[in-house]
Amino acid sequence: MKTSLLKLILILGLLFVILISLVILIDPEQFMRKHRNDQRKTDIENILSLVEFTDLDSISPGDIHVIGTCPDKGETGCTIQTTHQQCLDLSQIIDPVPKDPFSGTDYKTDYYIKKGKYGKITVGACDPEPDERFGNGTPELLEVSKK
Repeated sequence: MKTSLLKLILILGLLFVILISLVILIDPEQFMRKHRNDQRKTDIENILSLVEFTDLDSISPGDIHVIGTCPDKGETGCTIQTTHQQCLDLSQIIDPVPKDPFSGTDYKTDYYIKKGKYGKITVGACDPEPDERFGNGTPELLEVSKK
């Protein structure tokens, strides 16, 4: 009886060690970061395609605005770009406006739009995540542009 119980405990302990090792090797959070970055890429491509032919006179060339409904002089909190303090509300053009899958809200979508010197429009993600294991490394710049 004691040897059967001991064998059962050893087998369960071994299975537990194998399970923990697999979780560490697989790093499920890495898959989630990659999935959220893929969603960000899709969102910024969709935003760009919807605003491509829109008159964006409210943006001065060289300005970068966070997309959202935050009021004038609001804290935009874009970590990858230095942005204008006023958000750009695109809710009249895009309904619903895509939001960052991790931290976006209607107030601040965590996506930005910039207008280049010669009218080139660029849309990007404010807070992309690194794809490396355990979130180490520098995140890649996620932006798309069209003239």
